[in-house]
Amino acid sequence: MNGSPHLRLIRRHGATLLLSALVAAAGGFGRDWLSGIDLRFAGWVCLCLFGLVSIISLIQTIELVRRVSVLTRTVPDINYVGMAALNIPNVMHMIL
Repeated sequence: MNGSPHLRLIRRHGATLLLSALVAAAGGFGRDWLSGIDLRFAGWVCLCLFGLVSIISLIQTIELVRRVSVLTRTVPDINYVGMAALNIPNVMHMIL
């Protein structure tokens, strides 16, 4: 067993717990439940997080190709951006 059940719960459901805390701090779901939060700020935070996840995914893709190319004589012909885009859910899961 790895870790306590509380840590596993937080790891698995971290995003849901964070959203619940945000809604509770803002006063619940009302007409203006995001009134205390500037939507532009939240948008910039989400954009920065998506940029970070994209860069990490691209770096992981390049590292994977480097490892494979060491084992073979030819460099694999792949679409780096496509493979990085397919890796984004895995990186998001790793970060959360």
